[in-house]
Amino acid sequence: AVQIARADIIVMEPFPGLLAPPEQIEAVLSSRGVSNDSMIVIYDDNNNMDSARLWWTLKIYGHDAVKVVSGGFKSLQSAGAKITTDSPEIVKTDYVISEFRESMLVTAAEIRNNINTPDSNIIVIDTRTDAEVMKGNIPGSIHINYLENNFRDGSYRPPSHIKIKYLEAGIDFEKEIHLYCQTSIRASASFLALYNAGYRNLRLFDGAWAEWSSNPLNPVYVPELPAANLGAGDQS
Repeated sequence: AVQIARADIIVMEPFPGLLAPPEQIEAVLSSRGVSNDSMIVIYDDNNNMDSARLWWTLKIYGHDAVKVVSGGFKSLQSAGAKITTDSPEIVKTDYVISEFRESMLVTAAEIRNNINTPDSNIIVIDTRTDAEVMKGNIPGSIHINYLENNFRDGSYRPPSHIKIKYLEAGIDFEKEIHLYCQTSIRASASFLALYNAGYRNLRLFDGAWAEWSSNPLNPVYVPELPAANLGAGDQS
């Protein structure tokens, strides 16, 4: 395995955690020996968050031969995978990005327009913790903590579980789904869970709450009741 860290595939301006430009991704993949023909298998030790974010990044730049190990490093160990501390020899490549799937992104302006002129076919999902949501959220968004997509061991629930959960929340396959969290790292994990369950009309609000809350013109809904469950998880 070669390492690609979260910091390698994001930029921190004008908001933290944004999708890195193609030239940065090309440089990272080339330096790790990844080619345009590579089948990329990703794992992490962070509730699938970083794996999902890299998966989403590769997909938006047109690389479809990519899979995520559900449950990450712990699942590999449980399955008896051989573990080593040796670093692999890397033969650098010349990875080239030739596609950008803009339809996988949604902007703050589009979300604001839908608040002003609601479309029943569009649903916004907030994947943050209860505590974060109680401090403010995008009006009309449905709260489903990204950790609800996982079993306790960190592995993804199967597609049947995901389908039932989201259908019970009124989120069917015909809806256009916009996902966000604080910086849309956790939202990437929910994006992957839904994609794996057969949802395809998915769009990530990459600027996320960090961008939304920075603009006083964006409406914010603050629930009146205190949080009953503070939740858990990396606030990204």
